[in-house]
Amino acid sequence: MKTIEIDYRTFWMRGSVQSNIPERWSEVNPRQLIAIAKNYLGETSEEKMLAEMCGVRKWIIKRLDSYQRFTLAQELNFLTDYKPFSHFIIRKAGVLRAPRPRLQDMTFGQFMFTDTYYSTWAESQKDVDLDKFIGCLYLPEGSTFKSENIEPLALIAGKAPLVIRCAIAINYRLVKEFLTHGYPLVFQKPKPGEKRKGGDGWVKVFESVVGDDIVNQDKYSELPVHVVLRWISRKIKESAKS
Repeated sequence: MKTIEIDYRTFWMRGSVQSNIPERWSEVNPRQLIAIAKNYLGETSEEKMLAEMCGVRKWIIKRLDSYQRFTLAQELNFLTDYKPFSHFIIRKAGVLRAPRPRLQDMTFGQFMFTDTYYSTWAESQKDVDLDKFIGCLYLPEGSTFKSENIEPLALIAGKAPLVIRCAIAINYRLVKEFLTHGYPLVFQKPKPGEKRKGGDGWVKVFESVVGDDIVNQDKYSELPVHVVLRWISRKIKESAKS
């Protein structure tokens, strides 16, 4: 966090207020992430966005001149830079709960469906795809992922405010950067001008993991996501050497 002092004028008096402003994604709280999502959806004003991020009242921001607002906005430049981030800021959406930090409790099957629906939504921007993405990612407390539950969980996810669902999607993009940083051979970033393939072709990846062991394919999908990603990374390295 960075401590800032905001000087403002109200009628004939001058005042100042000291506050803290996040310098990185790890310092963003749930209310601020929701403000970021509102900005993404075009549902907020500059004053409200800056007030929430700076932790001050909106009327103080309104008293600032254009240069002061610009200076504050510059402090939030990190919002346009999606850096690796390993946990979910919004821990629940109704009865649904976020995965643990670093996706520790997520299976490879759950990740495949989650990432595929996220990529589909990123392309379509349709609420139905956003709801399915969240229905795969956030689960009822104590439950395990089952593909047959995606539709009913998507209906539950759809009851959450759109801004919450959008905030979760923004957060997931940061978590995806965390995975890309940890497994660069698996999540190869597209070259400039090249479009990332939807879902990163997870069906083909899963088929390569299962191989001829079709009988046990459900067991493979239930493996922890990091176990499978490490296995894929090792196979890619071995293939490059041969």
